[in-house]
Amino acid sequence: MIHLENKIYSLYIHIPFCKHICFYCDFPKLFLINNIVDKYLKTLIFELQKLKINHKLKTIYIGGGTPTSVKLTLLLKALKKYVDKNTEFTIEGDINDFNKKKILEFKKNGVNRISIGVQSTDNKILRHLGRAHTKEQIFKKMQLIKQYFSNINIDLIYGFNELSIKKLRHILKEYLSLGVQHISTYSLEIKKGTIFFNQNKKEADDKLVCRQFDIIFDTLTKNNFFRYEISNFSKKGFESKHNLNYWKNKEFYGIGLGAASYVNGFRYKNTLSMTEYLKKNFICEREKISLAENKKYYVMLNLRTSQGINLDEYKKVFSEDFFEKNKEKIKYFIKKKFLRKNKKNIIATYDGSMVLDRIIMDFF
Repeated sequence: MIHLENKIYSLYIHIPFCKHICFYCDFPKLFLINNIVDKYLKTLIFELQKLKINHKLKTIYIGGGTPTSVKLTLLLKALKKYVDKNTEFTIEGDINDFNKKKILEFKKNGVNRISIGVQSTDNKILRHLGRAHTKEQIFKKMQLIKQYFSNINIDLIYGFNELSIKKLRHILKEYLSLGVQHISTYSLEIKKGTIFFNQNKKEADDKLVCRQFDIIFDTLTKNNFFRYEISNFSKKGFESKHNLNYWKNKEFYGIGLGAASYVNGFRYKNTLSMTEYLKKNFICEREKISLAENKKYYVMLNLRTSQGINLDEYKKVFSEDFFEKNKEKIKYFIKKKFLRKNKKNIIATYDGSMVLDRIIMDFF
């Protein structure tokens, strides 16, 4: 069990159940089995209570899996005491799961942000990805959701051969017409354990991936979205506070099957075994983060954001001057136009964000 010394203000909750399995998904998930759901949610609430949180949270994020595939009433009631008017409370969902009754329950319990795995508005692409909804269902359900929520994210998958440039431009036009405040983009990766992996599907080459992202970036930034993190675009004021907590290398709780936590300098990983989880054997990995590892995490995560590394904050956290210690490397990357520097920050340029792994490797 995790013992807390300092207050943590972000909580991630994993709901692993899905009505169907998408071909690319490698998150901890399993088919919806009703007799397990109730046991899981009760165990989840037990894990939450064992944390003994005695303060309001700044962010709560219920992810999956497909959280909207199950009845969340008991969990929402258990979470309500941690929520106030300043809490960003997000629930991920499948577009087809939303109805007026469910939406009103979310609103009643403080949910104020919705994240939807749309992935595409092209029916052929949706079938290719193993999604169960259609373009027509997206537009119909979005009209309902927008009546109650004004902070909505939708996901977009790109970076595969079946997605032509013409089709991508049309999908982006339709995404913009949905009137959402946030768009998360994901390049398709073929990961072990996925249906695509088992089908021996190959990833697209880097040139195509970069070309498609160039179009995404140009289209969204020309339409009042700004790229505040490598893969995420939002209207001003609608950045995901929960995800920014991760990218700023701040600590967080994580509960549920396969969930991760970062607390008091330790990173924890929950079991992926439903049997063990229901026995309340939650944590299967525990790692103390060394000073060197923490510096690497800090640099890697912060360079993903539009604000980059805050030099004053870095000095306060690590008692050393990041610029002075890495002056020659930083100057080299500035010359290559991969980094830029202002008075207080080191920031990755657009080109630099495309080779961020290389930059991090050179620093460490």
